[in-house]
Amino acid sequence: MQIKTSLAIAIVAVSVASLSLAENLPLTLSTVKRDPVASKAFEAMKKDHALPSWVERGGTETRGNSVSFDGRQMVVMTACKPHDCGSERFAILYDPQRNVMYGLLLVVDPKRRDTERLTWMNLRDGGESIDGRAILYAALTGSVANHPDAFNFK
Repeated sequence: MQIKTSLAIAIVAVSVASLSLAENLPLTLSTVKRDPVASKAFEAMKKDHALPSWVERGGTETRGNSVSFDGRQMVVMTACKPHDCGSERFAILYDPQRNVMYGLLLVVDPKRRDTERLTWMNLRDGGESIDGRAILYAALTGSVANHPDAFNFK
C-alpha cells in the first residue's frame, strides 16, 4: 500500500512540475532569445544557416502552441518579416525536455509568388524528421493555430 501511495505522490509531483514548466516556456521568438537555456538551443539549431536579419532583430510574432509527438510536449511558434509576412516566415519547434530546437525558414520567390524555398534546420532521422516537418510547415500555414488539438501525435 505504501508503494502505491508513494507512486501516486510521485505522479502528482511530476504532473505539477510539467504544468509549471509549460507556464514558464518561451512562447515567442523574442522570449526564446532572452531565455538563457532556450537561446542555446536556438543557436545550435541555426548553426550553418544564414537567417534573414529580421529574425535576429525580431519579427512579427505569434504566441506559441503546445504540440506533442514521440511522447514529449513541445512548443511551436512562428514569426514573419515585419510589414511583409507573405514573403518570409520562420517557425521553431522547441523540445524543452531535451533543450532541442528545430526550425523552418520559408522564403517566397519574389518573381514567382507560387514558389517557396524551404530551409529545414536541425532535423535528423528521428521522429522530428517526419512529424516535426509536418508541425513546422503547419505552423507557418496557420493550421496549428486553427486546429491545435490535431497536432498531438503519439
